[in-house]
Amino acid sequence: TDDVPDVELRRRRATSARNDYATETRSIDGYVQWRAGRSDTFAFSGALGLYRYDTPDTANNFDKDEQTFASELQWGHRFSRRTSISVETQIFLAHLVYLFGESSGDNNWNRVFRLAPSVNYTLPDRITNRLTTEIVANYTDYDFESRDGEVRGRSFRELRIRDSLVVLLPKRLGIGIEAEMRIAERGSFVWELFAESLLDRSRTEQAAVEIFRGRDSSGIVAFGGKLARFRSFQVDPRGGLLPTTERVSVGPTARLTADVGRSTRLEASGWYEFQFVDGNADEQVPWLFVALVLSL
Repeated sequence: TDDVPDVELRRRRATSARNDYATETRSIDGYVQWRAGRSDTFAFSGALGLYRYDTPDTANNFDKDEQTFASELQWGHRFSRRTSISVETQIFLAHLVYLFGESSGDNNWNRVFRLAPSVNYTLPDRITNRLTTEIVANYTDYDFESRDGEVRGRSFRELRIRDSLVVLLPKRLGIGIEAEMRIAERGSFVWELFAESLLDRSRTEQAAVEIFRGRDSSGIVAFGGKLARFRSFQVDPRGGLLPTTERVSVGPTARLTADVGRSTRLEASGWYEFQFVDGNADEQVPWLFVALVLSL
């Protein structure tokens, strides 16, 4: 509301105008599903996209285009009423290009590949078991390397295995068990040679067990426990991996689901976590999640 000198006003207007931008997105996608007989199902989806970021001010050299391609192929096969398998494969490609030379050193390709097979076994009113394995590889490679010859490309890969088992017992009792393991690696990478130099690795292990009473249709009360361990390693210049950090979390868990009205459902879960870092007690953290689900 106060008077502003013309010089300051012009400076602020020029700064604001320099940050003006306009974006444009174009995409095309499709989905196809094919049932090959009674036991096999195939599904394919794909998408092409173009994202443009333009700045009208000539002093702003951040203009860029990004081209993306994504595809997914799914296959499901049912051996019997109790056993089935499914496989998912995904590919994602993105090419980021800065239109001016001042920023073109950050032009890069990002390539992501994913493979996820799973096996399901169900014995009605008795046992439900699901085993899932997932492999993800993410590679980022720059169009132009740095002048000092440093490799800027990077890679990230992760293996994930998860198994869950639910056993229903008489008197509306049941036991649920879950176990999961993840191994992740990060490294410097050159796409043209498909060569990698490992930088670090991490390993995560989790296990949980609970005893519950009730069913999903009427409500569940459950008590159990959970254990998680995270370990990280760095590459030793002389070869091999050196452990750097170990974190362990353990504690009791509880879960409750119940109808609190004709169309409202209460879902709550908690975990009292005892944390240990490199074998030493660190913190005690209580976790509580509460949700009300309303059906319209």
